[in-house]
Amino acid sequence: MKNKRIHHIVILILIILLLIYFYQRMSKNDEIVIKSDVERPNQVVQIGNCYSYEEESKYYGVIIIEIAKDNVLKVGILDEVEKQSLNIKNFENGNLMCAKSEIIEGYPVLGLWTGFFLEEDLIFFKDKFKFIGKIELDKSKIEENGGGILINRSEVNLKHLHDSGLLKGISRYKEPVVKIMINN
Repeated sequence: MKNKRIHHIVILILIILLLIYFYQRMSKNDEIVIKSDVERPNQVVQIGNCYSYEEESKYYGVIIIEIAKDNVLKVGILDEVEKQSLNIKNFENGNLMCAKSEIIEGYPVLGLWTGFFLEEDLIFFKDKFKFIGKIELDKSKIEENGGGILINRSEVNLKHLHDSGLLKGISRYKEPVVKIMINN
């Protein structure tokens, strides 16, 4: 009888120790997840986030369209430039810059003219670009066709991307943002 009682006590103590171990392990995992979110600041930047950038009293708009696994973030560029601060309606009702190219005559390639930057430029991006809001994008409706570097060595190239005459054989056109939004 005494042996059974000792076995039950030992088993109970082992179960309690095992529970304590798993609790500590889970707490450590939560701490690691929180810590990695701080170390990888792109977790705050999400697809559909809209940002404005001001240069020479002109306001440009960009929408995050992709966060690639190779540490590249891509943005779609609003076609219109405003002389006043942008709001979320500017994005919802706006047009995106697009490009049309014909490598083979009669077979045009159409899609977004994009800007991209590396994850290491994210702190600079957050400093220079103002968050406006978020729209829900349907990634399956997004086709890209060219673009360039948005941030290069702490320098924003958005004005150049926006004003560029594009390359020879590529023409510029615009598409409404609602075309790539969910439920449209």
